[in-house]
Amino acid sequence: MRAAFSSNTRITIFRSHQSSVQQKVKKREEEEEQRKKRKNKSRKEKSDGNTRRRDDGQDGITLYASRGTPAATVVLIAAEHYGGGGVSISEMPLDAASRSPVQLRCGGGLLLDQPPAAAAYLSAADAVFSGRSEGHRGQSQVMQWMDFARGDLHHVACAHLLGRSARTERDVARLLSSLDSVLSTRTFLVGERATLADAAVSAEVLPLLSTGGGGSGGGGARSRFPHLARWANTCTRHPTFRKVFGEVELVS
Repeated sequence: MRAAFSSNTRITIFRSHQSSVQQKVKKREEEEEQRKKRKNKSRKEKSDGNTRRRDDGQDGITLYASRGTPAATVVLIAAEHYGGGGVSISEMPLDAASRSPVQLRCGGGLLLDQPPAAAAYLSAADAVFSGRSEGHRGQSQVMQWMDFARGDLHHVACAHLLGRSARTERDVARLLSSLDSVLSTRTFLVGERATLADAAVSAEVLPLLSTGGGGSGGGGARSRFPHLARWANTCTRHPTFRKVFGEVELVS
């Protein structure tokens, strides 16, 4: 019995030791795995940081724009809010202007030739102007206003400025009236300060309200759309808007 007990004891001690060794090995393997993950994460963050630095102007950013078009105007205003350094601005080559009013060439071979994407890229570092300071709700509203400006508003404005008629007058008045209603309780379209939304909509609306653009509202624009007129006047006085728009005289 003593020998059997001694043998069982040795087996128990051996198994206990074996289990302890296995736990230590497992713990060591887990620590090594965690170390590898931290190392890989550090490498990725460093790589992402280098990519961001390249994209944010280290290799230079060049904006080609067809000045005078609403879409290019918005991107030019966004360029004034770029936080990664200076943006080189050149006139869009004639052979490329028919395809898109803007081309934004960034470091790392990134090319953006859609105005909303280019404007969003350039204004991303400015939390207020991009709408980021208003959270997801604000950013979504900015995107919605940009879509509206590039869609319904642009088509109606172009149709009216290129061939004024009773129908285009009605279409323009309908949209301006809708905007006037929205702005009756707001200083700006999104939040308490100017954003890309205001840049996009004002680029389409100002030609309709300015004397140089043949103001669609005629002599009664201010009385018919007082809130819209107040907002338009505010936009023309905004420093970065004014730098791109220049002097704008609104119809009375």
